[in-house]
Amino acid sequence: MLDFHEGTSYLDPMSRDKVTVIAVVIAFIVAFIIGVEKGDNYSCEGGVVVVKAGDTVWSLMNEQRCTGDLNTASYDIHDLNGIDGYIYPGQRLIIPSSGG
Repeated sequence: MLDFHEGTSYLDPMSRDKVTVIAVVIAFIVAFIIGVEKGDNYSCEGGVVVVKAGDTVWSLMNEQRCTGDLNTASYDIHDLNGIDGYIYPGQRLIIPSSGG
């Protein structure tokens, strides 16, 4: 016969520890998946743009209607076009349509 007392756990201490570890692992996996899906994707109209005076990579991304993870988009634009510093008027830049 079961004895139902308030505050009594029906799992032995070892089982509770296992359940706790499993719950924590699942939480980390879910957080990782959500972070990867949320943070690594972007989309832009894409194409080749010609830099005008006063343009920045961020202003060009705005003109190209980039959405999503703009940090990754900026990194990809820099990497794709070999930008290691400034951009210059007349320079042609490739803006990817998506990535991440």
